[in-house]
Amino acid sequence: MKIVKQILNKSSHLTFPQQGLFACLLVEKMKANFDYFFAQEKEKTEAAMAILNACFDYIIAFPDTKKVSLCSFLEQIEALTPDLDEEEGAAAYAFDFCIACYSLLRLLRDFDLQELETVIEQAIATVDMFIQEYLDLDPSDADLENKIAHSPFMLNEVERQQALLSAVQTIKIINEEQVFKLRDMNRRFPDMVNLRTIYPG
Repeated sequence: MKIVKQILNKSSHLTFPQQGLFACLLVEKMKANFDYFFAQEKEKTEAAMAILNACFDYIIAFPDTKKVSLCSFLEQIEALTPDLDEEEGAAAYAFDFCIACYSLLRLLRDFDLQELETVIEQAIATVDMFIQEYLDLDPSDADLENKIAHSPFMLNEVERQQALLSAVQTIKIINEEQVFKLRDMNRRFPDMVNLRTIYPG
């Protein structure tokens, strides 16, 4: 989607720690969908939160990243990823979170901008998927892309990503206080999607 390229272009001008922080914030917002699917499995939601917290700690510690090890988390997130051949419904949204989280970990490990693009794509794709389900849109609709782009859910997501980009860009040295403020800012934005409307618990 065009918006992914626009956001990726803007994020390419950030420093690596800023890019990592931006990606952490995008993935953290997606976690609500993972939590919804695994609402009865607290150990999984806590494990996912521990992985995210470690990613934020990694960014805070950068470049002294020896204090925070991410090695084991790639295997952990793989183990948490739902099997879409066996699971249905909201599993696809939990799956998107896991894919984004996996790419986040690889971004931090490999300094690979392609992984940042994947995180941005997964966040947008999650909202796209929800809009199509929520509005019961016809995939063959010639106006499909326009309907998705102008949905309040997509407009909110684009606004959130752009606001976070602008906020992250102003930070020169990332510390715990700044990360706390940005995570709080992120929480104040509306939920990306509302899974209860299409998959009542």
